This record gives sequence, C-alpha cells and structure tokens, in this order.
Amino acid sequence: MKNTFTRTITLSLIALMLIASVALAQEKAEEAPKFKEIKTLAHTAPKSQGASGTCWSFCTISLLESELLRMGKEKVELSEMFPVYYSYIQRAVVYMRTQGKNNFAQGGIDNDVLWVARTFGLVRDEDYTGMWKDEKFINHGQMARGLKGMLDSMMKSKMLSKKWKKAFVATLD
Repeated sequence: MKNTFTRTITLSLIALMLIASVALAQEKAEEAPKFKEIKTLAHTAPKSQGASGTCWSFCTISLLESELLRMGKEKVELSEMFPVYYSYIQRAVVYMRTQGKNNFAQGGIDNDVLWVARTFGLVRDEDYTGMWKDEKFINHGQMARGLKGMLDSMMKSKMLSKKWKKAFVATLD
C-alpha cells in the first residue's frame, strides 16, 4: 500500500514538472531574441543528402561553392556525389590493402573532398548527381552494405584477383 502511494506521488510530481517545463519553454520561445540582418552573404541553396552518410561531402562542397561566390566567381552548383564516388574507390583500395582492418563506411571528412578535387577535379551537379535518372532521393544504405560485403567476400579468397578493383568500380557504377 505504501509502495503504491509513493509511486503515485512520484508520478504526480513528475507530471507537474513536465507541465511546468512545457509552460516555461513556451514562455521562453515567445521571448526569442530578434536579430538584425547586417549583411547577407551569397550562397547556393541547401541540398538534401537524403539517406546517406555523406554530410562531409555536402558541407565541404557548400563551403567551396560559397567561397567561389565570395571571390566573385559565377554561381555554380558542384556535385556532392562526385567526391563520394572517388572516395569509395580509394577506401576500397585501403580496405583491401589493410586486409579489412581499415574502416569502409559512408562517413568521411572534408579532406576527402579536397583530395578528390586535387586528384580528379570537381564537376557540376547537373553532370554527376550520383543517382539514376528517375531517382529523386539519395539512399546509400543498401549500396554501402553491398559494397562492403563484396570486398569482404573477395578478401576471403586465397588469391585476390587482379581485377578486383575493376569489379568493385563496375558495381559502384
């Protein structure tokens, strides 16, 4: 009996605290500070990375696009998937060289984009979207798992085929 009473009081107090916190949050939301726009910087429109772990490419490409505008260059929409493509290939090479001890996943860093830009250049988004023509949404989950599975399967063979990379790139394409 005492245990039920204690539980009822505890739940009642938690409910009151939640109600109070919601009321306080609403009150604070109404008091949100007003910002004065001092200068609007040129930028390209935000783009969705969909269901892919490629935020590293999207944010770095956005920075490069904004930097071009800041320098007075023409507005250009660069492909976020072009660096991702070449990054996947490079990761596969490293993954195989380290016999699976290095990470092969969707994530990356800004330097991956800069490496691709220095090595292969960059292209416009309209020239390489990284999606099939009828696709409107990026989804790399199944592809990334399939590519990793492919690499792991090839690694199990006693003698790695000299054409493993060509097969990997064909699958990625």
